[in-house]
Amino acid sequence: MAKVNNDFHKIMNERHSVRRFDSSVKIEREELVEMLDEAITAPSACNLQAWKFVVIDTEEGKEKLRSFCMKFNHTQINSSSAVVMFFGNTLAYEKYSALWHGMFEAGKVSEEAMNAALNTFLPLYQKADRKMLVEDAM
Repeated sequence: MAKVNNDFHKIMNERHSVRRFDSSVKIEREELVEMLDEAITAPSACNLQAWKFVVIDTEEGKEKLRSFCMKFNHTQINSSSAVVMFFGNTLAYEKYSALWHGMFEAGKVSEEAMNAALNTFLPLYQKADRKMLVEDAM
């Protein structure tokens, strides 16, 4: 797919909030899953990938979503092919040790690097207050 606009200044200054989508356009679930699979390869804080996604692409799901949203958001929900909700996982650090041990066992990092990361970052997460964990997940 060709990039239509790759000028950062234009991207930032000519953007707008979409309130109504072309309801005749349908993005298939497989395509949405493929896009999300590619998006989650992005680097993240401490490589925790502290995110979860919910794809809402059925009328039943949209009805439930509308019950939680303010009415001024209903136009976007109604006309969109799908709504993708992003959630930050404040407990992602709980898999940090297993992540580093897995990389060590696979030969991707040295034992020294693993121990340095575990001894530096894991205690920060374990001692962090809720506010920090929420901000980190965001």
